Amino acid sequence: MTTFKIDNILEVSKICIGADHFGTSVDNKTASRILDEYVERGGSFIDTANVYGKWVRGAGNASEKFLGEWLKSSKKQVVIATKGAHYNFDTPTLMRLDKKDIRADLEESLTALKRECIDFYWLHRDDISKPIGEILETMESFRREGKILLYGASNFTGERLYEAEKYAREHNIRGFSAVSNQHSAATVNRGFNTNPDTSLVIHGADEERFHKETGTPLIPYQSTARGYFAKTATGVSVSPELVKAYDNEETRKTYKEILALAERESCSVQAASLIYLTKAPYPVLPITSVKKIEHLPELFEAMDRI
Repeated sequence: MTTFKIDNILEVSKICIGADHFGTSVDNKTASRILDEYVERGGSFIDTANVYGKWVRGAGNASEKFLGEWLKSSKKQVVIATKGAHYNFDTPTLMRLDKKDIRADLEESLTALKRECIDFYWLHRDDISKPIGEILETMESFRREGKILLYGASNFTGERLYEAEKYAREHNIRGFSAVSNQHSAATVNRGFNTNPDTSLVIHGADEERFHKETGTPLIPYQSTARGYFAKTATGVSVSPELVKAYDNEETRKTYKEILALAERESCSVQAASLIYLTKAPYPVLPITSVKKIEHLPELFEAMDRI
């Protein structure tokens, strides 16, 4: 598997493994084995967030804490991307992009991960009431402090991304080095996304144009549409939720293209759904979660072909 350098600084594998369920629904022993095998096969990019695990009472930021212990014991050389500035679950309409809120999340992540500097730091949500320049300058201040190396935008619209790119260029700062929005080969039916959170941003026409014009890497979450194509191909019962979300003419057309790609590459449909995304005319490094050891071969199929 070839690698990619984000901003010519961070060299990462072209498929990022998501650690969102590590430390909660995926026990530590299984999570450790998944990561060990991922790294042995050339993987080097792990995605987590300060909020992962906080939906489980008493778990705290379980994913980061697990990764901190795994990094300490395994001594693996990997790139860790984590996220902050997510809203509090009890006040979902109140965004948290004040400097003090971001700093609190950042410091909590540094402690949990047992690191002095975060390789890549995502802002998990936007706050459109704040000028984009204020947000970027806040992130630049953390970068100058040595708390983060690079930073990016998760769930930011194309309009805001263009504003950020313009501000960074005019003020000679680095700005967002990558974007993480929801994106897969499946087209989402309006109003039926599998996650009803309206603060999520689904990659659409405006975002596509931004990436094409700027070449900014897209590091998408839900990159396999929760296994929709693989479940359809193997005859596994597809939940009504997934059917409502993805069953449409555009997705059916893409499904045929993925089946053809799987045949050409002699790989599983799950692997092909990841490979398909990387054929875009700009860098795409999909994030995919693995919850079971038996799902690793499909991940490795994709890694070996990208």
